[in-house]
Amino acid sequence: MKPATSRTWSAFILHRAAATLAGIILLAGAGAARAHSLVQEYFVPMPEAQIRSSFLTLAPATGTTMDSVISMVVGSANSVVVYDHWEDGYEVDLGNPTQSSTQVWGDGNPGNDGAIHPCGGSDICAAGTVIALRNNVTLPRNPATVLYDGRDRVGATKAVVMSRSAWATSPGSVLADAVEVNATIDWGTNFVMPIGQDVIFPTPATSSMFELVSMFVLAAENGTLITIDSDANGAPNYTLTLNQGESYYVPNGILKSATVVATKPVEVHLLTGDIGANYESRWFTIPPTDQWGPIYYSPVGTASDGDDSYIFLYNPDPGAITVNYQTRVSSGSFPIPAKDTYRFLLPQDSGAKFFSNGNKPFFAVGTVGAEPTANNVHDWGFSLVPEGNLTTMVIVGWGPGSSDLSQNGSPVWVTPVADTRVYVDYNGDKNGPLTDPTGVK
Repeated sequence: MKPATSRTWSAFILHRAAATLAGIILLAGAGAARAHSLVQEYFVPMPEAQIRSSFLTLAPATGTTMDSVISMVVGSANSVVVYDHWEDGYEVDLGNPTQSSTQVWGDGNPGNDGAIHPCGGSDICAAGTVIALRNNVTLPRNPATVLYDGRDRVGATKAVVMSRSAWATSPGSVLADAVEVNATIDWGTNFVMPIGQDVIFPTPATSSMFELVSMFVLAAENGTLITIDSDANGAPNYTLTLNQGESYYVPNGILKSATVVATKPVEVHLLTGDIGANYESRWFTIPPTDQWGPIYYSPVGTASDGDDSYIFLYNPDPGAITVNYQTRVSSGSFPIPAKDTYRFLLPQDSGAKFFSNGNKPFFAVGTVGAEPTANNVHDWGFSLVPEGNLTTMVIVGWGPGSSDLSQNGSPVWVTPVADTRVYVDYNGDKNGPLTDPTGVK
């Protein structure tokens, strides 16, 4: 059973970094504005009120105060990050901010930093700079109070890595998870859900992980028409229009093969959990179907202590497909029927490769701490990354260790696709004693 006061965090694949989290409520910034050439834009997903609504199903005593976390890591020196709060309306041009509430970090002007100075007194961001934003959000939400929370908008002049987490202060971070946040350039218009409340495997009993499946759909542009078929019967259950930064929430009833179709790019997340468990919740970022691929790797395996990890593989094809697997200890294959989900138990201390015959695209998510008798043991989830999106360098986006920062419990899992040497820069400042093949320290 996990402690009720301080959850030890198990990291996403390649998505978390050591950070000092400060609970800060925004003070309006000031200073001269200048134009910035932004290459990435983000919106913070999963508004706190919507997360709490799902939590109430999992733990009816969930309180009304949400601990909200948004973490960003700067990948390159001299990056500029613009943070635009939703409460007073979005900037007309994010690269040319005019509102006093908008904060700009890394432009050499500490006067528009607001209450925090993550890039130091000179306001010049070094590589590896962590911008960790954390504050309590009281519900119902009063928009007169400007906070770091869901629906906020972020722009950056160079690549950054963003993670999003939240939990209710009661029962605490024992009911929490986190997701990677994608830049809007990686959003899409067609989505299929690989898991749902009908994904049931009674032996061993992993079915309770998906007793609740909630969906969050976030829009980047005004006038985005959304059609959701939540029960996968071919007829829409929800049709609506979202404006910039708005999030639509389906509290329950999501089944595998559920679809989201949008007229403009959106981002989709799932929150799953065991109803009444009071602890168990897993979150997933679902990419659009045009980003699915035929080959995936999981760096995470079943833990040394026996805490099971499963991969759930979904076949979107109208016919059955065959998926092959390779681990450190075995290899083989299995069929997945049309529009169905297959469960694969990962071996202990081993990553895994999954690849389909005929280059058929599919998708997969992982569930960690999925014990047959207790699915709420160190539980967290992640979405697998298709081979085509793998790179030779990654930045970890968040790794607090534990919610009260008292433990170093944020491991990172790495698995190579071929024999290789891995170079690690523990604080991302590109200034270590060794040199990698690209010449970076």
